[in-house]
Amino acid sequence: MFLRWKSKASLGLLAFLCLVQGGFAATVELGPAVQEVALGPMAEVWVDDSGQATLEQVREGRADFRPLGQRYVNRQDARVYWYRVRLHKDPADLRDWMVKTSLATNPTRVWLVPLGTKSEAPIAAPLWRFESQFSHFLLRLDQATDWELYLRTETVVWNLNWLQLSSQQRQQELTIRQAVIQALYYGSMLVMLGYNLLLFLSIRDRLYLYYVLALATALVFHSMAVDLLAAYWLSPEAGYSPTLYSRLGFAASFPAVIAFLLFTQQMLETKRLMPWVHRLMNGLVAYSALGLLAFPWESLEFLKLAVSVPGFFMPLLSLIAGLLAWRAGQPSAKYFLVAFLLQQSAVSLFALGFWGYEPLGMDLYQNVVNTKIASVLEILLLAFALGDRYNGIKGEVIRSQREIITLGERHAQELEFKVEERTRELSLANQTKDRFFSIIAHDLRGPIGSLSVFFNEMLKQPSDLDQGMFKVVRSTTRNTHQLLEDLLGWARSQRQEIALDTEHFPVRKVVEVCFELLAGAAAQKNIPLVAGPGLDLYVAADPSMVTTVVRNLVGNAVKFSPESGQVTLSARKTDDGQVEVGVTDHGIGVPPGILDKLFKAGEKIHSQPGTNRETGSGLGLVLCAEFVAKNGGQIGVQSQVGQGSRFWFTLPQGTPSEVVPDLEDPDFLAQVGGLKVLVAEDNGLHQETTAKVLQDLGMEFQLAQNGLEAVAMAGAVRFNLVLMDIDLPGLNGLEATRRIRQHQSPAPWVLALSAYSKPELDERAEAVEFEGYINKPLSRTELLVLLRPLLA
Repeated sequence: MFLRWKSKASLGLLAFLCLVQGGFAATVELGPAVQEVALGPMAEVWVDDSGQATLEQVREGRADFRPLGQRYVNRQDARVYWYRVRLHKDPADLRDWMVKTSLATNPTRVWLVPLGTKSEAPIAAPLWRFESQFSHFLLRLDQATDWELYLRTETVVWNLNWLQLSSQQRQQELTIRQAVIQALYYGSMLVMLGYNLLLFLSIRDRLYLYYVLALATALVFHSMAVDLLAAYWLSPEAGYSPTLYSRLGFAASFPAVIAFLLFTQQMLETKRLMPWVHRLMNGLVAYSALGLLAFPWESLEFLKLAVSVPGFFMPLLSLIAGLLAWRAGQPSAKYFLVAFLLQQSAVSLFALGFWGYEPLGMDLYQNVVNTKIASVLEILLLAFALGDRYNGIKGEVIRSQREIITLGERHAQELEFKVEERTRELSLANQTKDRFFSIIAHDLRGPIGSLSVFFNEMLKQPSDLDQGMFKVVRSTTRNTHQLLEDLLGWARSQRQEIALDTEHFPVRKVVEVCFELLAGAAAQKNIPLVAGPGLDLYVAADPSMVTTVVRNLVGNAVKFSPESGQVTLSARKTDDGQVEVGVTDHGIGVPPGILDKLFKAGEKIHSQPGTNRETGSGLGLVLCAEFVAKNGGQIGVQSQVGQGSRFWFTLPQGTPSEVVPDLEDPDFLAQVGGLKVLVAEDNGLHQETTAKVLQDLGMEFQLAQNGLEAVAMAGAVRFNLVLMDIDLPGLNGLEATRRIRQHQSPAPWVLALSAYSKPELDERAEAVEFEGYINKPLSRTELLVLLRPLLA
């Protein structure tokens, strides 16, 4: 430290004396203790605007030198500069010296002339130097004590004139230090590049590929634009254009920008977290790609300006992306921000040193070293982030494998449970099937067989029949029809063929229909059917299903009530916003042991006969439970043996949104009576029942026995309405409907009158659409309901 202070003091004193005496600004003393000295503060500089001056002209005093006063000079122009400095040494000191001058990409010549002698030939640069950024020249000083050192350098785009003089021993030390720094920097970069390349090949995550590309392009950029590692082979001394290396240095920045932006986008998930930043980065990537394509043809000034755009916006966008990702809780953002700020701090110090400022007392060389150290730390921090990502991926894979194992075990348990449940369902289905066949074999065969015998006897001896026998026949027929309806409805429900058609209607609408249907059976036992309070409440349900439920419950109440009993049907609102409909009787009641089994299809329940020995299958309550559940309600019963029962069910409350049409309006019935109807039906019984309904309505009609006859009659007479059976001989009802519509314009309304269920008919009809559907036998109410909108 003392020697360095003493050397600096001596140099300052010499510079002062020289300025007083004129001539050189100062003389550099190369004493025995001096190993390294900066020539800049003691050198002089002259700008050769013509670029044609020779050494002789410079030495003859034609050059107007002025003191330089700087350690190094950073220039950005295209001019020729001359530097001169005077050296003094001891005659016995025969050490060789190495002078470091301008950037290796700029043409530079050096002359060392003993004071008072003629000009010497320029000193050639050594064949090898590790610090390839700069030109190095070997100075061999003999016993002469005073020397003049002249340097001529030509600036291309920009130039850094270092003007550093070192002894050969000191130069060796600097070379070793530089070699160690370069080896650590590029070695760590190559190690991380190879390691992350293996990670990418292992897990195929694009982030690692972008990181490898960022490392590779950064290596190229540093080697070409910062360290100028290939400058010796592409230098002007090697015969290449002075601008070639500058172009390559500018061009190397574009791939580095592209790779780093792609890596940043992938790492910080900019597309998901900050789409607008992602789009700006995409624009900068496209700009850099165009710059890379244009560099062979554009001027150096244009390339310098083009590089400045990503040089400004890339750090700005990266900082914004890092902050937004950190704010959004992105796990890699904290590593990215720390690495980015560390690198940008080092780059800022380097930029300040590049322009001659030394805020922390570090020169340009030290700031270059700091930049490399910051780059290595940045790589390590980003590697930590990628390591966390890899551990996360690995942990996710392990969790996924465990979840798959757990899911497989759970699936196996669920499958086993489903197999057991399916086995129980199949067993229940078999029991249900056996019950279904038992009903058909016993409950249907018996009544139908008795009716067959009755009709045979009626044909033989009609005079023997009395009024009581006809009542028995009517009751048997009605019970058999209800049983068939329940069986068919239950079968369709099991096959999921009944579609829910929700309407808003008052409870009274279905009650009146059911009371009318069951009035005869109730009258036989002198049982009044009482409409209780609440029947004007509206429900939101399928009217057909609700009618089936009410018909079964009221029918059972009549069946199990004694002579002169009473059946009451009422409704009320519940606390949970539904409507409860209840059917109350004073009959024989239900034993407690079978209350919970009434609504289950698989339970074996012996159906008890009614108070007048009426029979039943027990299937009606099962169908009631299924229909109520489909409409979003519940069903239940309270009963005491010998005192009676109350069956109830709930439905969602409806809204009176529309006025119920009056089907008995005289004007409407007059319109109905004026219709001409074609009935296509081949069954004699259905012909009779259909004819009776049409006659009651005063409608004029004709009968067709098959499909071909129906088509012919429709072509000969203009009918307003066609009631079309589906299974007609010769030509079925579907094809007959198509032909009628093809040949008639306007075509008559066609209502399907069939024993098929609505889903079965829709499946068979395919493209044929009917104006309405009526299930056999024809009902006056159903016909009027369908005709009301058609005649509106």
